[in-house]
Amino acid sequence: MHLDSYTLDVKLQQCFTAECYQALLLCIILHDPEYLKWYHNNLVNIYLDLNCIEESGKGGQFGLGFLDAKNLFQQVLHIQRTFTVAERILETITGSISEGYYVILSLDSFYLPFTKSFGQGHFSYPYLIYGYDHNPRKLFAIGFDSSEIFSRLTISYDDLMMAYDQQSKYPERTPTVFASRIDLVRRRAHLARPQFNDILFFSQLANYLTPAQTKNRLREGLDSVSSIIPDLRLSATSSATGIQAYVALAQSLQRVSKKSLVIDYPYIHFAYEHRLKIFNGLHYTSLYLQAHPDIGGLTDNYQIILNKLKIARFKFFKYQRTEDLQALTYVTNALYNSIEIETEILTKVLVIAEDCGPCL
Repeated sequence: MHLDSYTLDVKLQQCFTAECYQALLLCIILHDPEYLKWYHNNLVNIYLDLNCIEESGKGGQFGLGFLDAKNLFQQVLHIQRTFTVAERILETITGSISEGYYVILSLDSFYLPFTKSFGQGHFSYPYLIYGYDHNPRKLFAIGFDSSEIFSRLTISYDDLMMAYDQQSKYPERTPTVFASRIDLVRRRAHLARPQFNDILFFSQLANYLTPAQTKNRLREGLDSVSSIIPDLRLSATSSATGIQAYVALAQSLQRVSKKSLVIDYPYIHFAYEHRLKIFNGLHYTSLYLQAHPDIGGLTDNYQIILNKLKIARFKFFKYQRTEDLQALTYVTNALYNSIEIETEILTKVLVIAEDCGPCL
């Protein structure tokens, strides 16, 4: 049944925004605050696709992500992929929302007044549409605004029709998106309330620190494609996994200083958000573990990593604007330093967790 207006519940989450599509899915999941436990319990191990990073700066597929993300998201969400033409897009969106489905689709930002590239360049990005109102002919959405901040947005019907129709005409600017593709998303029914599982969390940390084990999973073909978007295929020879992904990223930054490679900001942003996620995950572990006399000092040291990576994000912005090599050197050193300190801290945490094993 079509209504004059309707909105679905959504959370403008700021836990993870480095990769837009998965960030939009988390806006649906984390509307229920209980699912912060699910978020921090999962999505620990990572990969870096070395082929993608070679295309960074050219509009290529974002190559840094979470292993097993596809399976994990599909445990919580039902995602139905469909296609439609511009003439039917409004009917598809409003009808789907009225039936309880969120809509994710890509739009050409050239035609969207709230974007940085409005009227300047043709770049397509995914947006989450969660509501509509026929009277002022507006859609309610989440995506990146003109300041590249993850925000709630309002899109007129006319702007959406034009942006949807035109995004398929610039395929070189939309390498991660299929023309006319729409994802209809809804929460799965009758899900058990999420609980934080210490054993699962620490096993993922162990795999993160021992990427050789993850490489074996890649070779055996047992892991899932990290991106929901199905055109990304990892291989053992073209990817780095676990903490070695950050080693490979730091090595790539050294090439940036020699002008032989361009890297986009989201890679640096991901490095910060991922570490913040691990840090917060440690605070979800059992009270018995948190009461260990050494844990407080270890988490304090982990906070130092976060502070340096937070500064590194701003330094990288400065480098992009001014090509200040000192700023880029800070970012590279912060990344290398974070690898060394994080390995030491998490190794000690895992030893404590093993000693506390019977109590977890």
